[in-house]
Amino acid sequence: MPEGNAAGAYDVLRVVSEVINSVYAQYKTPQNSNAPFQPTDVYARLSNPGVQNFSGASGLLSLDSRHKSPPNKAVYVLEPHMDKSVTTLMACGLLPDQPPGRNNPTTWGRPGKMRPCL
Repeated sequence: MPEGNAAGAYDVLRVVSEVINSVYAQYKTPQNSNAPFQPTDVYARLSNPGVQNFSGASGLLSLDSRHKSPPNKAVYVLEPHMDKSVTTLMACGLLPDQPPGRNNPTTWGRPGKMRPCL
């Protein structure tokens, strides 16, 4: 597993935090004081207009309805275990730890339960 995981995780937290704060600010107005804050509102903001050229620890990030994960970076979802081992649940994007031809997968998952890398 590449050593850039900490920077990527940090960037995810910063992006999500900024988007949540910007969406939540809409609900603190006198006109919307009773409107419920919905997770779908955060997703909608991430999709449109999205995040463009966010300067993160792992470099520039752009996310929108067409790119739900950075197309030029590796994205991993890891599951840690009590014995300190780690299982990779998802690997999408530009993977530096894979040989050419296998370094930009379009799907992830187990046989029979494959999902697209979005």
